[in-house]
Amino acid sequence: MSESNKLISPAKIGDLSLRCPLIMAPVQTGYGKQTGEVTEEHFSFWERRSEHAGAVIVEPFFLGPHLRQIPTQIGIHSDEMLPGLARLAGKIKARGARAIAHLNHPGRMANPAIPENIYLSSSDKPCKNGGKKPTRMNIRQIEEAQDLFAKAALRAEKAGFDLVELQFGDGYLIAQFLSPDLNDRDDTYGGTMENRFRFALEVLAKVKESCSLPVVARISGSEMFEGGFDITEMLQFSRALEKAGVSAINVSSGSVCETPAWHFQHVSIAKRKTWEMASQIKAELRVPVITGGQVNSKQDIIQILDGGMADFATVGKQLIADPDFLGKVLGHIAGPVRPCLACLEGCVGGIHRANKLSCSINPRVGRDEAQLAETPWKKKIAVVGGGPAGMEAALVLKERGHDVTLFEKDKLGGQLNLASLAPRKRNLNKLIAYYKQRVEKEIKAVLRAPEPEELVRDYELVLLAHGSVQADPNIPGLEEFAGIEILDPRNMPDGKNVVIIGEGFSAVDAAEALADNNNSVTLVCKSREILPDSQMISRNIAVRSLENLNVRILVKSEVTRKKGDRVFVNYQGREQVIEGVDRVVVLEGMLPSSDYEKELRGKVDLCKAGDCRLVGSAIDAIHSGYECARLV
Repeated sequence: MSESNKLISPAKIGDLSLRCPLIMAPVQTGYGKQTGEVTEEHFSFWERRSEHAGAVIVEPFFLGPHLRQIPTQIGIHSDEMLPGLARLAGKIKARGARAIAHLNHPGRMANPAIPENIYLSSSDKPCKNGGKKPTRMNIRQIEEAQDLFAKAALRAEKAGFDLVELQFGDGYLIAQFLSPDLNDRDDTYGGTMENRFRFALEVLAKVKESCSLPVVARISGSEMFEGGFDITEMLQFSRALEKAGVSAINVSSGSVCETPAWHFQHVSIAKRKTWEMASQIKAELRVPVITGGQVNSKQDIIQILDGGMADFATVGKQLIADPDFLGKVLGHIAGPVRPCLACLEGCVGGIHRANKLSCSINPRVGRDEAQLAETPWKKKIAVVGGGPAGMEAALVLKERGHDVTLFEKDKLGGQLNLASLAPRKRNLNKLIAYYKQRVEKEIKAVLRAPEPEELVRDYELVLLAHGSVQADPNIPGLEEFAGIEILDPRNMPDGKNVVIIGEGFSAVDAAEALADNNNSVTLVCKSREILPDSQMISRNIAVRSLENLNVRILVKSEVTRKKGDRVFVNYQGREQVIEGVDRVVVLEGMLPSSDYEKELRGKVDLCKAGDCRLVGSAIDAIHSGYECARLV
């Protein structure tokens, strides 16, 4: 079967036919009510992403009000939830996709910030990365948990879902019984591999007894840490699941506790590893196998399907970034794909910071995702600055019907062009290419700096997105210093002793790039940790990367003065001296560029976006550009 035929051909799970083998993965949105009820935001989000999928696995449903992962999670714990769940399933199915209910008991991973939560597990070992000490479950509690799965599956069937998916992996309750690292029981639910499988198989049996829906079991091919279960055990577990009557197996990897970068599929991990484990399981089974993880291109899907790695490919974060992704893959929608960077800053970070999904590079997530209404007051608008803020603003303004000209003095991309040179930021090139392709096709782009008189004369409104400038750090003795331009290969030192002042992504990226180029690097940051505004996964990965590159990190510190080649640091209240310093790089204390604003204020309507209004990162810049253009 050819690539195109495989993508568009129907595929079966049990007796249920799906229009294509592309499935949206479960994504926690946080759009629910405190009661667990479905909201209009859910309908908007999931309906939008059902348009071209063969099936949609809706976000995890909690099985009891005391078993929540986030306060605003969807519940399936009560018949009172049925009207909203039925409406949600109906909207998904009305778009031609099958609706799959994802049932999950978090076990010890219940959110400790929710007072009503209880914490249960195979043992009393807490998560090493934080969390409450769980109760070692007794037989009664095990049976009660199994009954919760069965009752939830029945409600899913009553609500009109086509399938149920049982969460048996990813470090949640069932996986906590499967894991030899965590399960230290000496009863019939611990010890031998067969005993550790028992809880899951009994859950499956009760679910199949309670409802007639096909059942998908989601498993981790490996916990991806020493002492956890691996693919060898999961091959045997998969055979046991097939024998017990599952209709399909969905293969992920990692544990939300011990190996969250694998569970959430951070850009730093090797995505093919999960697919390869799925391939090993597929070779042993007759039931279909599903897999995904960082599936963000048509080529990825073809590798999974045509490469025989799985029968179905799941797409999660890429459909957050671009809800039209599957339509573009299938050839139904033209245009470039807005790429997921697998940075986790908006999706995972948004849930952790605000209990609500967002996206770093798609500012419409978490808002009304419908097409922006055309403006009744069309204006001739100049956008000054071709970085992420300016390009996003120009595209939104054009979508709303304005006559837009984008000015960029150098080349489209702005400081993203420099940021993409850092060792772990090469995937930013995909984002730059996306914006360039759209801007060059849809917007009049002029590669020169406009004269202020020209802007006043020819335009009704000027949107300033021309970036920021480095503020004077006011460090005695520091007369010369570099900024983000240090990442340019023409400016990159080799074999030098470099001090970097800063704590955000630009400082960390520069530290990695300089250390990778044979420089001795000290990173001085004022906060108690690097990347203080980032989520834990990226921060921990960055720390390990810097440590592997022998970068010295001084936290809760500040450079106080420089004398000759000596840099003096207030390190947690004590003075330290860094000797033999060749270069100092300052990557904090940016100020909005104000050149145009001074010239234009009072002469033409102005709007500011991006770094010229001190929003900080590329992520903030994209969101700022969108918001500014939306409100014009």
